[in-house]
Amino acid sequence: LVDLGRATYLAREPQRGRELCEQGLALFRQRGDAPDIAYGLRTLASVTDDNERARRLAEESLGMYRELGDEPAIAETLTRLA
Repeated sequence: LVDLGRATYLAREPQRGRELCEQGLALFRQRGDAPDIAYGLRTLASVTDDNERARRLAEESLGMYRELGDEPAIAETLTRLA
């Protein structure tokens, strides 16, 4: 759902795209899969229209990626935060 949300957002349906990302992130959280949660957070950060929320989501994602030791994802998330 997260990837579908991003695609929907890019297809000029931002509200629906954000909703799908939110739903996907909720499913990842239910499963407790840290890499997917971090990815969902980062993706949701990229489609939200609230800059402060986007930063919080990206920072949470970054923290998770650091715990996981996922260097490529850390670099990508830092780039988005710049």
